[in-house]
Amino acid sequence: LDEEEEESGPSIQTVSLDEEENNINKSFVSPVENDQIVTDLLKDGRSCIREFRYVDAIELFTKVLDINPGLSQGYNFRGIARRKIGEIDLAIEDYNMALHLNENYVEALNNRGVALDKKGDHDLAISDFTKAIDIDSNNAHTYNNRATAYSNRGEYNLTLEDCTRAIQVDNKMADAYVNRGVAKVLLGLIDDAESDFESASNLGFDRNIIDSKVADLKNKNA
Repeated sequence: LDEEEEESGPSIQTVSLDEEENNINKSFVSPVENDQIVTDLLKDGRSCIREFRYVDAIELFTKVLDINPGLSQGYNFRGIARRKIGEIDLAIEDYNMALHLNENYVEALNNRGVALDKKGDHDLAISDFTKAIDIDSNNAHTYNNRATAYSNRGEYNLTLEDCTRAIQVDNKMADAYVNRGVAKVLLGLIDDAESDFESASNLGFDRNIIDSKVADLKNKNA
């Protein structure tokens, strides 16, 4: 149910690039970081990620870090591009560096958690998401991400709880409705799940994808 690849469990959402853009020139910014060359490289690199040109994005963010190795956003963005091409360990190294530079970097915590979860380190992923929630309890993506990690660990009641929290923060988050509905199916609450799937569909989530996923789950349970 991921936007770009089919997952065996509920979807994982990384922090959006638009959200990250708003943080580039806020806190933890040195004079060098405002240099126009760095700004342009960051912009071009983000465009490459949107266009699925991940190798080009990595090259651009590496140039950013050559100019300013203390720019936490550069490591976070390069980590995103590296994860997208399957370089999970290198992505985690980049997120580690971003968090070394700024331990309260919620986006990097979220993204490292996603990478760890994809690697199968669900406990460490949950730890990152929980830290992110402690810093910012109003980020729906973090709850949705932690819900996925709980689901991958087989803790569907906790999945349901975090999806509900995500929806309370953002009641238009289609992925959270889908993930909550999937958790309900896995808990045997199939009738209750339908209202969540309907909500997700009304918010633009492809109903055919939902129905296919539910059918697979029912076949596995059978």
